[in-house]
Amino acid sequence: MLSSYNYSIDEVNLSKPEMVKDLGVVFDPKLNFGRHFEMITNNAYRNLGYIYRFSNDLLHLDSTLLKLYYSYVRSQLEYSCIIWTPNTQKYVKAIEKIQCKFLKSLMYRKTLYPAYVPYRELVSNFNIHTLERRRHLNDLIFLYKLIHNQIDCIDLIPKNFHSSPEH
Repeated sequence: MLSSYNYSIDEVNLSKPEMVKDLGVVFDPKLNFGRHFEMITNNAYRNLGYIYRFSNDLLHLDSTLLKLYYSYVRSQLEYSCIIWTPNTQKYVKAIEKIQCKFLKSLMYRKTLYPAYVPYRELVSNFNIHTLERRRHLNDLIFLYKLIHNQIDCIDLIPKNFHSSPEH
């Protein structure tokens, strides 16, 4: 359960939820985010299906398809990722698999060559980063902003922490 405290109204105990969704992130009692990963991957696959169905006329417009992917799929896979960054390879692979599927279909539309192309090569060919790398970069940017007081959240900085002086 999310809390060991029993809440009640007029001496009627309120039921405790197994999950809580806050600002689009699903929290469970153990904070492993399994349900959240399931939700975002399902939504991403659904949106990827929409892009496939409605983009038949955009056969050779890679930049347009990439923008659709960035807007409707990748944005969902990265929303609030600082909170839920996957800590197991199972979830990392599940999320990367979505981008890999999109890039494979883009490569197929572009070349009509159905041969196997490794994911790292696909990412390189389309000049984008893996989702895992983008999450790491987001984490580093967040940490930098936190250390340099560009984020107004004093509770996240330890009391005895002092950032280096500006030059």
